[in-house]
Amino acid sequence: MQKKLILVFFILLFIVTNRSDVYETRVVHADSDVSLLDSSDSFDIVNASDQNYSKSPKYWSEWPILPSNISEQMKELYWRGIQQGNDPHAFSVVGDCQSNPQIFMGKFDSEVDPLDEKFRNLMDTIENFHGSFNRMSVTVRDGQSVASVLSPEWADPERCDADESPIVCEFRLHKPSIVFINLGTNWNSGNESAHADYLREIIRFVLDHGAVPILSSKGDNQEGGHRINRATAEVAEEFGVPFWNFWRTLHDLPGKGIDDTRPGGYLTAEGWNRHSYSGLQALDAVWKALSK
Repeated sequence: MQKKLILVFFILLFIVTNRSDVYETRVVHADSDVSLLDSSDSFDIVNASDQNYSKSPKYWSEWPILPSNISEQMKELYWRGIQQGNDPHAFSVVGDCQSNPQIFMGKFDSEVDPLDEKFRNLMDTIENFHGSFNRMSVTVRDGQSVASVLSPEWADPERCDADESPIVCEFRLHKPSIVFINLGTNWNSGNESAHADYLREIIRFVLDHGAVPILSSKGDNQEGGHRINRATAEVAEEFGVPFWNFWRTLHDLPGKGIDDTRPGGYLTAEGWNRHSYSGLQALDAVWKALSK
């Protein structure tokens, strides 16, 4: 009898420690004084209209950095969502600690020089979404994953109702018309199939509420073989939603923008700079395409 109990214990222990929705909370100690916009930020954006690339998710690494080919269906959904109450001046972010506005686009609400050449064509977007850049979405949290953003246990008890998941709460509070989905680093199991299933659930929710999601590739490759980025690209292709290939922006940086002094797939300060500036460009590309 005792041997059977011991066997049952180890079976349960194996199941718990190998669940794909167990999350590791990582805390990023962001430097609020990091300069997001210094000269090291300059890099070439791949112009999708000038590139020949396969649209198969198998070749996601060759996809353009900026989202392109926004469909008529996305445009119709966007305008229908606004008619139903979504805010055309609001975007939300779904992500982990590296999507905290302290290090992801937050400074665009206050520290942009309109005379700076790199912002000349981006000022309309910065002005349109003023107030969203430095806002802390309830869908941004240390350790966040595709599973946790759907769980009421991960909602902010001070801002969300008891039965609300973070994403339900975020839509009630902010009514975004565009939603960044920057997830994958904290998917510890590396099971890309389960990651994709949860991601589909998130995408369906966003689309059902009349908002346009922007899926992004991540900079790290902790799972090996870039399986999470490929799965994310597959979901983007399946639903016909914008894909921001952030991963491609890092290639000319030391260590490809990943901090090798600590585990966890953290970006370097230069990587954070790229994340913010490229994110702004992605928002600009999607919003202007939807607004045509």
